[in-house]
Amino acid sequence: MDFSLEFSKIDIREFAKNRTELAEMLGVSRMTLHRWRRAFDDFPKPEANGTYRVSLFADWKSKHEKSGDIDDFDDGDSGDDTGGDNVKTLLRTADLRYKELRVKKTERELAILDGEYVAVAEVEKKWSAIAARLFGLIVAQAGEAFIALGEESVAANIRGEKLANEIFRKMG
Repeated sequence: MDFSLEFSKIDIREFAKNRTELAEMLGVSRMTLHRWRRAFDDFPKPEANGTYRVSLFADWKSKHEKSGDIDDFDDGDSGDDTGGDNVKTLLRTADLRYKELRVKKTERELAILDGEYVAVAEVEKKWSAIAARLFGLIVAQAGEAFIALGEESVAANIRGEKLANEIFRKMG
């Protein structure tokens, strides 16, 4: 009995050298592989040398076929990448994006409730108080400096807030 003839009919390659070969071995199009890669976080990665371990991808495909996750992704072609996304794929992608945005919104709302964010009005109020206090300290220091220089009239103007209000108005 000649077994070499039998083995030559069976595709026993463990690795596919590119996506086209992988798609052919899995019985899907390259576009379908591309869609799966974009849509599923657990989609297998190629080996470090750029080849694809066929058994890993076949197991992934089998797992997702059983759960019904990938039924709508195959566009039915045999590797020709000229076909566009079908409506079901677009709807699924839009639905996933919508859910992702809702999760982000909910996380942001929880962060606000947990006190991780502060209202803008509170920040403005606090910084205004800090700025006013710093300005008061600067004005007081300026008045003392003019007194030390013998310029009491300038110091009186600063203390009288006439000059201080003018400076503050120009700053604000």
